[in-house]
Amino acid sequence: MFTTANLNRRIIFNNEAQVHKNQFSQTIDIDLDLEGVVQRPLQNLAGYFIRSVESALEYTKQLIDKGITSITYRLGGGLETDESDSYVYAPLLLNSTPNVCARFDADKILDKHVGFYTLLRESFPKGQLHITADPFGIAPNLSDGAWGARNEKGELDEEQTFLLLEKIADKYSACDVDALLTMGRVENEVEITRSVIDKNNRTTKIYAFSQNIESKAAYVYLDKLNKADSYQKILPGNISEMKIRTILDIYAGVDSIIVKPSENLHVIQFTKDYVTSPEVALLFLESILDSDIFGDRNDIRSACEKVLADRATFIKNCTRVTIGTYAVSGGYLMDKLLEDNKGKEFSFNVQNEKYRNIISIIGDRMAHIIDRSAESYFDFIEIGGASE
Repeated sequence: MFTTANLNRRIIFNNEAQVHKNQFSQTIDIDLDLEGVVQRPLQNLAGYFIRSVESALEYTKQLIDKGITSITYRLGGGLETDESDSYVYAPLLLNSTPNVCARFDADKILDKHVGFYTLLRESFPKGQLHITADPFGIAPNLSDGAWGARNEKGELDEEQTFLLLEKIADKYSACDVDALLTMGRVENEVEITRSVIDKNNRTTKIYAFSQNIESKAAYVYLDKLNKADSYQKILPGNISEMKIRTILDIYAGVDSIIVKPSENLHVIQFTKDYVTSPEVALLFLESILDSDIFGDRNDIRSACEKVLADRATFIKNCTRVTIGTYAVSGGYLMDKLLEDNKGKEFSFNVQNEKYRNIISIIGDRMAHIIDRSAESYFDFIEIGGASE
């Protein structure tokens, strides 16, 4: 340490942002079609596995024993394709062709999800395990990139999609999951989910991908598959739309906004600003209300006008909103490539800086940092690998 004050610019010599296991949620991907205690490697994601239900239950117990008591579950079904000789974990393949569309029904898949979450909660009671449930695998589509219920022609059906969202909210919350992710893809996701949960007096929290972008990095495990533009998500960099969606989800009654991908520190920052200083958000709405940003979406303009006319509800809702992040598979891949090239300690230090930056912004509004690397990050600390 320098002894001459004028040659030392640093003021604080300890880390203000402290990292704890209860800030994190380990991601587990599950293939409901796998039988026995089985795990399969996932291409492009070295060291990360798709697990059968039995394997996932065992792994959950191992994580809890390590002190990681929040887990995010992503469920899908397995399909063999002619495009790869290796195992393919492919919730995105559902409904991608007419034949597959005929074989998969969203309600049947939902029932399989319910069966898993029922078993999971019976095995790990509330308080022992915080369950975040991701419903993406119920109704994705590879051919057009969109999520939702389909008609007989394989086309998106608005009425059936809204009905599916109601069923997901009802059945997932009945399983007593702690949090349910809304995907930031379909209009009124949070409103529908909030209505169902409140109507049934359930305690499940709504975690929302309010600023979900059309990221190509989120699908690196689909190396040989072309990911279509869904037209359901925000274009990367379109921060004005991210702000609009954030405000509308807060007004609709979201419990936590999960920033995806987690590298979008600027998005974390404005979200924190909004929930701690609601007037900042309202001033933004006022500044754009008469602009051409809405195009022909007069319904969104009207929704923003409703927020401005009901400021008290928005401000009240802000007081309860927490913030989290979600690391996409592309982030995991970059960490692994860095580890292969520069070693585990170097990769850890990069992760450590990222996590501390996230924690420093969110502060006391922390929900969870949802990340496939949570376990390995803390394992490295506990074996004494961290240089700090």
